[in-house]
Amino acid sequence: MTNVFSIGLTALVCLATASAAAAQTPAPQVQTSTGKGPKMPDFEHPVGKQFTFPDFVSPQLKAQYPGNVEATFGLTYATITGVRPLKLDVYRVPNMGPKPAIIFVHGGSYVNGDPKNDRNPIFGENDGFMAYVASRGYVVIPVTYRLADEGKWPSQLEDVKAAIRWVRGNAAKYGVDPQRIGVWGESAGGHIAAMIGATCGIKEFDEQKDQGIYGNPARGVQAKFADQSSCVQAAVAWSATTDFAQLDPQSASFARLVHNTPASSQSRVLGCALGTTCSSATVERANVLHYVNQGGASKTAFLLAAGTRDEATPWQQSQELYDGLRKRGVPAQLELVRDADHYFIGASKEQSKEILDTFFEFIQRYLG
Repeated sequence: MTNVFSIGLTALVCLATASAAAAQTPAPQVQTSTGKGPKMPDFEHPVGKQFTFPDFVSPQLKAQYPGNVEATFGLTYATITGVRPLKLDVYRVPNMGPKPAIIFVHGGSYVNGDPKNDRNPIFGENDGFMAYVASRGYVVIPVTYRLADEGKWPSQLEDVKAAIRWVRGNAAKYGVDPQRIGVWGESAGGHIAAMIGATCGIKEFDEQKDQGIYGNPARGVQAKFADQSSCVQAAVAWSATTDFAQLDPQSASFARLVHNTPASSQSRVLGCALGTTCSSATVERANVLHYVNQGGASKTAFLLAAGTRDEATPWQQSQELYDGLRKRGVPAQLELVRDADHYFIGASKEQSKEILDTFFEFIQRYLG
């Protein structure tokens, strides 16, 4: 029996309802159905060590990687008065024709993080893995967004939506198929990615681009391509928060974070104290399932993954979202990694391979 539990479209399984008591018990065993996807390079030599990020100081520098991958760094997709320019990078193999794009959203508890220089224990440095994914026929686009001290929720969601519109507006220039765009995030980035997938066509967010949140100099924000869609065809959320209100109730005895405090990252990004001064409407605005139930996820397939000993974000957050997606008939897959912590820290070599195999199988299935 594998140590990564895959709950897919055809699996008939039942996990315990998320609760504080259940959180103290590892998830029950579920038959894995990952298939035979492409394999990563030998994990004795992580991808992050094979692709070395070059030193650079100038914006929009280009660099070459193995596999004929070319990267362009520091492209500005939006400017905001009083805040650093919002930038993205593009990793691709030039002259390959329109290819699917994957927007990468970094983690960092909404208060820090770097899409290029962060590391994940299962694949090493982000920049090397971005290049590796690009070498497999995708245009990979890591993005920055406003952190909690630069803008309160839903600024982060609005920013990534603006980046997706920028990608569609520049699709021909960077060899992107605008009909095949996915989003992938870890931790806080996983929450943003899930929200992107769950808010396609939701007026609360789509109307904002017409009301001046983006593209209106009077508001201090300038971004192009407001006429483009921010919908995605696939969303991958690793170690993601999905329901702020349930974080503490679902936390296990081994959890190292308390979320219902004024100093928590969730309180900082909401701009109020979770559990006390935050209104239910404010908290609900960051609840992925709230928008799933409005039909906002009907055009997106989801891959969720979490460790069963995540000390920061309970795995039940992913379980809850998965259950809600399936009730709405949305294509969804859940991967539970036995005994792994946040970001899959502590995952075995076998588990790491399976997580990545599942990732590539999923994006191949839904993006091509």
